[in-house]
Amino acid sequence: MPDMGVISTGLMTVEEFRRLPEDKGPVYHELRHGEVVAVTRPTLKHSLIQGKLRDLLRKFAEPGSYVDSELAFRPLPEYELWVADGAYVSAEGFPAVRRSESESRRYFRPARGGKLTFVRIVN
Repeated sequence: MPDMGVISTGLMTVEEFRRLPEDKGPVYHELRHGEVVAVTRPTLKHSLIQGKLRDLLRKFAEPGSYVDSELAFRPLPEYELWVADGAYVSAEGFPAVRRSESESRRYFRPARGGKLTFVRIVN
């Protein structure tokens, strides 16, 4: 968790964010537009909604596409690291999902020509 007593003079990068201590307790943190944001952990109701949404999307998803929940992704390469409540990656986009060289196999990033849709559940 960042030291709230220190005033930042710029945006935090993903690399800097990843060096912060791992979150414990009722919240975790995401990096949004270069700023650290506290996010509450999912409740049981939230998880049940996620499961129903994931199951519904899988029924209609095209073969070769990817549907899941609680998926870490980077909408922008330098200042964004979020966790989606639900995710759909099209069949065209899934095999070509780009990963940064230094973070191979850690986070989804949009692939050219592929459709990448993320869902945030508010309850």
